[in-house]
Amino acid sequence: FAEDPFKGIACNLESPGFKALTEATAEVLGEAKPYSICGSLPLVGDMQEAGYDIQLTGFGVSAVYHGDNEYCTLTDMKNGAKILSLVMD
Repeated sequence: FAEDPFKGIACNLESPGFKALTEATAEVLGEAKPYSICGSLPLVGDMQEAGYDIQLTGFGVSAVYHGDNEYCTLTDMKNGAKILSLVMD
């Protein structure tokens, strides 16, 4: 095992950030379907431990994340910008 193993996180489903993100997503897309995937983002865990309300989101095509031909659609990015602007309001 590594001396400093990667830490996983779980987003707080009761936090203001989670509620704002799911409400904004539902407003733009008509529904919100939160889900969990595995990965390693060590800095994110450190930020959560420091008290930040951590929420992770993406607007690309999940079937091709980190693939050789990863891509996104302009419609998804436009909707993502709308969602994030509502979260910031």
